[in-house]
Amino acid sequence: MKHHGPLRRARAILALPLLLAAAGSAWLPGIAQAQAQAQTSPYRLGVSQSLMHDSNLLRAGEGQLLPEGLRRSDTVSSTALILGLDQPISRQRLGVDATLRANRFAHNKRYDNEGYNLRAVLDWATVERLGGSLQASRNRTLARFAGAEDGLSTERNTEQTTRLAASAYYGLAGPYRLEAGLERSTVGYSSERYRRREFEQDSASFGLRWRPSDGLNLRLALRHTAGSYPHYLIASDGSSHGDDFRRQALELSGEWIPSAASRVRARLSQGRTRYDIARERDESGLTGEVGWTWQPAGRFSLVTTLRRQPAQDAYLLDTSGELGSIEYSRMSSVLALRAGYQLSAKLALQAEWEHTQRRLERTLYLGGLGADSRAARDHDNTLRLSASWQAQRSLNLGCDWQRFSRSASDLFLAQRSNAFSCWGQFMLQ
Repeated sequence: MKHHGPLRRARAILALPLLLAAAGSAWLPGIAQAQAQAQTSPYRLGVSQSLMHDSNLLRAGEGQLLPEGLRRSDTVSSTALILGLDQPISRQRLGVDATLRANRFAHNKRYDNEGYNLRAVLDWATVERLGGSLQASRNRTLARFAGAEDGLSTERNTEQTTRLAASAYYGLAGPYRLEAGLERSTVGYSSERYRRREFEQDSASFGLRWRPSDGLNLRLALRHTAGSYPHYLIASDGSSHGDDFRRQALELSGEWIPSAASRVRARLSQGRTRYDIARERDESGLTGEVGWTWQPAGRFSLVTTLRRQPAQDAYLLDTSGELGSIEYSRMSSVLALRAGYQLSAKLALQAEWEHTQRRLERTLYLGGLGADSRAARDHDNTLRLSASWQAQRSLNLGCDWQRFSRSASDLFLAQRSNAFSCWGQFMLQ
């Protein structure tokens, strides 16, 4: 009887689209009139349900033993309520989106959680050349399960992110436009274990955009960022001391549309980041991204992206910082391909592949004893296949399969995972 559990879960996942389709067919006659009346309504209301089974939900390395009470694979049910508003107001436009979500795990029930995504945007413009945007968002999700520095998370840990942003532009004579922006973001965690990872940062940018034609626009901007990890060092009496950081960058970005079927975008940034305490995390260099979108026909599309990006993780051997620290600095090169094909007006297929090559440098710092450094490289590969069906105007169904693999290195274990999910969304709009 114990072997029937996975089979039942697989049947439930496969049956989800059929159940939602049947339910949608039953509801549609009763709501057709409501939909007709809602054609001009700025409001949206919907529900969604998904089931996902992951063979390595905790992202444990191959051969890695799990703490007692945890299961490597699991099935996750996610139920969501979706609310939205899109309302023009004279020259302005107000958009509000809210998603409330409940996630339940079949085996690792300690991770059951409720999350949300809240977002509000106000786009504004004057009669003349002045315009801009105000944005605010707040999200709560389950934090990642595994990290190189902390190992597997054995407790539920939710991550809360908040973002406030304001941008404005002023059109100059000819094809030029001045642009400026301010942004504040914060990240917090529910678990005390992750308290020292909480951070906040503020950034400001000022730039000039040049648009000589409809098919070409370029932007050159200066960006300054100041932030802090307010609980980076924690004393024995519970008091904390933060580690402040600053980043200056010169950014060049642009978009070129050589034909109706092709679009090229690029971004290049030269920057430098400096920390007050954890100076081993200082970094400088050139990063960037280039992407090409090709849509030769109405049914087929291909998006290619190549980017080079830095990412850093560092943690203290003890929370007071007296013993020293370990730093994992990474420079990643990523190649991503995404192809889509519209089989019919209601049925779409999509395939995605992403390859990441990471350069890892682990440096162990011990107070008064110098440093020991090791370097390695590893490779990540992610393949995802998905299909979606617009069964009715208000009912959307889909399934996808994803495979992730990471090669082993001298610093990290290899990882493998397979995930299969099905979902359905019903919207009144």
